[in-house]
Amino acid sequence: MWGPDIEVFGINVFIFALGIFLAFIAGAVASGSGIGGGGFYIPIFVLIMGLNPHVAVPLSKITILGISIGSFTVLSTARHPTEGVNRPLIDYPTASVMQPTSLMGAVIGVVLNVITPAYLLIIFLTLVLAYTGYSTFSKGLERYRKENAEIQKQQAIIALQNDEEKLLSSEPEDDSQPLVRQVTYSSLEGKAFGGLNLNINEGDSLPNSPILSVDDTFAPEEPSPALTAILRSEAKTFPTLYIGIMVLTWVGMFLILIGREFYSIPLIRDSDWVHQHLSFLQCGSAAYWILFGVIYIYFGVILLFLCSRLMSLYKTKLRVNYPFAKGDVKWTFGKICKITVFSTIAGVLSAYLGIGGGMINGPVMLGMDILPQVAVATSSFMILWTASTSVLQYALIGKIEWTTGGVFFLVGMCAAIVGQWGLARIIRKVKRQSYISFILAALIIVSTVTMVIVGVWEIILKARNHETSDVGILDKICGKD
Repeated sequence: MWGPDIEVFGINVFIFALGIFLAFIAGAVASGSGIGGGGFYIPIFVLIMGLNPHVAVPLSKITILGISIGSFTVLSTARHPTEGVNRPLIDYPTASVMQPTSLMGAVIGVVLNVITPAYLLIIFLTLVLAYTGYSTFSKGLERYRKENAEIQKQQAIIALQNDEEKLLSSEPEDDSQPLVRQVTYSSLEGKAFGGLNLNINEGDSLPNSPILSVDDTFAPEEPSPALTAILRSEAKTFPTLYIGIMVLTWVGMFLILIGREFYSIPLIRDSDWVHQHLSFLQCGSAAYWILFGVIYIYFGVILLFLCSRLMSLYKTKLRVNYPFAKGDVKWTFGKICKITVFSTIAGVLSAYLGIGGGMINGPVMLGMDILPQVAVATSSFMILWTASTSVLQYALIGKIEWTTGGVFFLVGMCAAIVGQWGLARIIRKVKRQSYISFILAALIIVSTVTMVIVGVWEIILKARNHETSDVGILDKICGKD
């Protein structure tokens, strides 16, 4: 029914074109919301294109890698949305703290995943993502109301300034009056504008007026050398320290995956020398668990160094009167503990439920009152590292079909560029960060539905085929199922 019997990479050409179109739309929307979009691609590949889940999962990973690279291409040069703040849009310090803790939690999530029945996973998936979507929507609604109040305040100030200018223009010029003048309004006492009571009483000055009580001889205080150094460091487009932390974290994650897939990698599996000299490193061996523990300590050392530096930097900022922007993370000990706990839980849940970290990390950052546009950019940056590791893992064990994968990699990359460009354009036009939260909440709910459908479908197929697994828990952890 799909027309001429023409195939592309073994797939009907019309189905393949439909898959590309749907993946592009999903990628554009997902990238603009700071998630990978795996909850959309797997249903597209399995239910629409008819691919086997074992093919669809690696294909979704390489699509997500394309999206993360495309997003970073746009976001890497974007600047913070707050006027007067000269630093990247991506919150590199927060990403550097959340990434190691998310990975540490993900390892626990993998263990929990393999010992939990499939039907329980679907129940937990529904509950967790439904709550995440609800909390994200609630956070967006809270920010939307604040934006309304801010808009009303600005409109009231403009109205007062217009009244002030009319009053001054009606006054006769008097050269004996000083240049600096205090303007008062007895007629505006307690007056409300747009439902917002500014509490303007007799004798009060109007707020934020360019012609009120201005001393022409006043000059702003020059920033101290310490503050200047901090501002100059934060203005860098690519902060080497935080990117270096991400690289070191990526290396540790890669070593864990190499051990996990030791005998699944063709070059290792077919090498007699490796079997003779390095077999002790295979997943499940005593040496593997020792290496595993060492890497955990390695992550802990990275995290300890980074957090101590951020706390010290925060104290310095307080001392030099650093101009904090709205949504900035205050790196106190309590805040660091909160971030590490929540990002570890996010890592556990993402690995346990088999979902992308963006669906958890994005809402976590919104819960920390980070600006939605910054949270989306930071989440997208974190996905770049996890997606690249996943693709490398599947590539080493020969699970990626590179022809089809290459097409969807490019689709994902182009979709992300369009999605990020479109999001930035919308935010500039409507000037409402809350819309990002609403879009993210909607995507989480839709993704929940699609992933539950795929999960139930797989359970039904296994039941029909009477499939059972005699693989042990350790073998599942080591990827031998």
